[in-house]
Order: sequence, then C-alpha cells, then structure tokens
Amino acid sequence: MPDVSPKHIDDLVPEHPDNVVYSPKFRTPPQEDTVAIIRGDHFLEQQYPAAKWLVDGVWPANGFGFVAGPPKSFKSWITEDIALAIVTGSTVLGFQCTQGRVLIVDAENIGVKLQERIKGLAAGRGIPNGSLSQLDVAPMSRLKIDDDDDFKLLEGQLFDTQYALVVLDPLNCFHHSDENSSSEMSFITERIKYLSHRYDTAVMVVHHSRKPQAGTPREMRAGASMRGSSVLWSSMDCAIFVEARGANIHLDFESKYGPPPEHKIVELRAEQDAAYLCEVR
Repeated sequence: MPDVSPKHIDDLVPEHPDNVVYSPKFRTPPQEDTVAIIRGDHFLEQQYPAAKWLVDGVWPANGFGFVAGPPKSFKSWITEDIALAIVTGSTVLGFQCTQGRVLIVDAENIGVKLQERIKGLAAGRGIPNGSLSQLDVAPMSRLKIDDDDDFKLLEGQLFDTQYALVVLDPLNCFHHSDENSSSEMSFITERIKYLSHRYDTAVMVVHHSRKPQAGTPREMRAGASMRGSSVLWSSMDCAIFVEARGANIHLDFESKYGPPPEHKIVELRAEQDAAYLCEVR
C-alpha cells in the first residue's frame, strides 16, 4: 500500500476497492450478517482476548468515546497531545501509550492554525517535524458522518491505512442531524462504532458540554452535562471530561473497561515556540 498523508479531506481516498463491505446502517441492503447468534454453552467456552489499551487505563485499543468540555477548555490541545504521544509511543498525562498511526480530522481549524498548535506540542515533546510521518491530518474538513458518500470516503481511508486512533474534532461539525434526537444520534454513534470495530481503531470525538443542572450527583455531572441526547453518553466506551478553571485544567475519566483513573489537574505551559501539558496534581 502506498503511504497516504492527506492534507485535506478531499484527498482521503476518492476511490474504494470493490471488496469493501460498508456499514449495515447504509440505506442499501446490508452486505454481511448483522447478528451472530451463539449457543450459550458454546459462548461460555469462547476464548475472547483481554482488552488492550491504546492509552493505558484510559482509552482501549478500539474504543469509541469523547473528550468533552465547555468551549475554550483546551479539549483540542489535550486530544492532539494524546495523538502525538501515540504516534511516538510515549506517555501523556502520566499514562503510557501504544505506538501507532493517527488520523486527525479537524472541522474547525484552518491549516495554519492546526499546524501552529501541533508544532508547538511537538516541540514541547522534543519531536522534530520530520518524525511525524505516522500522523495524518485533514484540516477544515467538510466530512459528514450521516452522508453516505462522505462515510464511504472515510471508510475507504481506514481500509487502506491501519490507524491506531482517529480523531474527529468537533462532533457538531460532522453531521447534519439533530443532536437532541436520540434516533439521529444513535445513527451517528452506530456508524462511528462500526468503523472502530471493523477496522480495529480507536475513535476519539471532541464534543461540547454545558453547565450541569443543579442537584446532579457529582459522579454523573460530567457525562450528564454533555450537549445533546443522552445516547451520546450511553454509547461511549470511555471519556475524558475537561474543565478549565483559571490556569488549571481539570480532567475526569470514565470507562466501561474498569475503574477509571483518578481526577487530574494539569496546566498548558508555553516556552518560546513550545507548548506542553504539565501535571499539577
């Protein structure tokens, strides 16, 4: 396979192999069985592999979830720093990452803005620009998950290139649907989870949150404050909830794969052209 390093979403594989099987959520008949039924005694004898981590204890290797928080809470900075840690197989926020290729599809930032941020984070990690060949970036993407042609475009890229992580930033720019509709958001999340499971890649979606309602229990405040239908919260495997308080960035974690890490507080620091996240406690 040729090495694909897209600079714009229009470059993401406009032609697809004939043998790609697309999602059963398409409006055309499914191309494969959508339900696998296993007899109970045989099911209990199955040797399923243990969960593997992409970010140790935080994000499973093919997990789907959100980095969620209010506007201007450094969600994209945190997501991109995680991406760089995965590309280099290093640590982030104190957690070890498994090395792999990453695709960042950014629908909000023009190329120069995204480049500036990634250059700063890479410099903060001591990564030369020439060492990021395992990072693919699509700035100012117009891709929509609920558009069949766009979805096939993205699936074609995942078919051609094995990614450890795909980042979609932010959710509201990747669909034409009503975020408050449970059925419409189910359609979006099922398509994303299909990609995650079929192509064995983690998917990290940046999403906005609102102020939680008074009386919401503390352990539910982060998830309950996510904007849109509760389907988004219930569908995810894991999450990082972000809140900026002055110079500090507060992080809470959620996981369906075991006890999540404890609350962390970090700062984003800058020195000349370098930027890095520093753990406060």
